[in-house]
Amino acid sequence: MAQQAINTQTNRAMASGYDVQNRPKKVLRISELTLRTGLSRSTIYSKLDPGSAAFDPTFPKQIKLGSRAVAWLEDEVDAWLCQQAGQRH
Repeated sequence: MAQQAINTQTNRAMASGYDVQNRPKKVLRISELTLRTGLSRSTIYSKLDPGSAAFDPTFPKQIKLGSRAVAWLEDEVDAWLCQQAGQRH
């Protein structure tokens, strides 16, 4: 029964054009994001705010998980960190 439910979800995802094989491996909630990046919660949200002096258009965008929950795709965060490391002098 559980396998049938998984197959149904996979078929729906494929029908909607979602690439099941290349889907992100994990999402990071804010607490995990702060640990991964070393940035504070307020700095992260400043990087996302176009009106902020700290705005960074390359910083990964959050995805909405529910009415009051957001997360970041781990692959995008890792790519951003690699980009930052590549800009060292």
